[in-house]
Formats: sequence, structure tokens, C-alpha cells
Amino acid sequence: MSDYWRIPSNDPSTYEIDATVACYLLPYDKRIPLICMSERPVQLLQSFSDDSGVSDPDRASEKAADDKCAIFMFMEPLTGWRKAVAKQNRSIKTYARLLLELSEEFKGCENVRLVSSTLANRGGQAFYREFWNDLDTALRLSDFYQFSSTPPDSTWLNMAENELNRMCWECLRDLKDPTLAELNERIAAWTEKRQKLKVIKWQYKVSSLTKRLHPERR
Repeated sequence: MSDYWRIPSNDPSTYEIDATVACYLLPYDKRIPLICMSERPVQLLQSFSDDSGVSDPDRASEKAADDKCAIFMFMEPLTGWRKAVAKQNRSIKTYARLLLELSEEFKGCENVRLVSSTLANRGGQAFYREFWNDLDTALRLSDFYQFSSTPPDSTWLNMAENELNRMCWECLRDLKDPTLAELNERIAAWTEKRQKLKVIKWQYKVSSLTKRLHPERR
């Protein structure tokens, strides 16, 4: 492994990396499933024409600035379950509502361990901001999720990030000027096909990863 990937032992991200890997090595427990989450902003480019059919660059530019969405990927590595969806934005409201929906998917569980990047992890505060008028829901969701974050420069540790990269490459790179509905149709088709594949197996152990990332601790 090159020096690029080596991290000093006193780097604050060391704890987050080791904690994430430790989560991956836990045995499967249907009462407390491990879910990885990732997200990516997407520009929805649209073309606009006046009545004569001539394109208006100014209107197109203004609209392009507004036509942004975000793709969210959730996956359970130990079972192969996946869920991906495109939403109009990546606001705290969207985040809180998605995790509310996710809690319904796993409503028979005691807790969910949620691994995401530091930038994507808004934590329990998102629930209180969105469900301020329903504090029972905010408290329930805060207690339900156990958050774990990967450092910004170590998103490769997040299995959902790798899965999202694969999806974008395999089914979205040839999609030109999509609407949000078209984007979700393509995502749904890919996800349904992908669900049939085997589970993802994490290849690293804490000891071997430590030797690679922290050679001075050998």
C-alpha cells in the first residue's frame, strides 16, 4: 500500500476507521443489523425552448442551477439487501424522512447500526429538527440508530459508497438529461437485479488493516 493511504497513529480518524472495521467484523445479528449508507448529489440538466423552438441558454442555465437531486444508497452487507432512491435534495428533512422509512423496513429490530461518511452523518439532531412537533418519533429514532462514521478521506471504508459508485457506472453514466422520475426508474431496475447477487464479504481484519494504515505500529 502506498504512503498515500498511511495514517499517523495520532490522527483523529484512526478511531473512526478502526471502529468501522470492527462493526464489519461483528457476527450477523438480525436484532441489530448493520446498514451502510451513502449519498451523492446529481445535476438534472434540462433544455428549454421558446415558442419558436430556439433554445434559450439563459433560461437553461437558471433551471440547471435548480435541477439538483441526491441519490441515497442503503445496503446491508451481510444479507445483500439494498435500497436506492433519488430525492429532490439532501436536506436534513430528506435525511430524517429517509431514516424514518428505513426504521419501518427494520421495525422488528432492536437497533440499527448505521455506517455513513462523516459528511453524510447528520446524527440524531436531524430527528429533533424535523420532528420537533412529534418528539416521541424523534426520541424513538435517536434511540433506534447507532451511528458510525467513516472519515472524509476514507469513504472507501463505506460499503454503500462502493455500491453507489458501481451503480452510477453501470446504469447511470449513459443517462442524458434525466428527470427525477426517469432517474428513479433506472435506479429501481438496477437495484432489483442487484438484489439477487450474493452478500458482500469484507476482506480486511482490524489487525491487517492496522498494519497497512499504521506501519509504525507493527
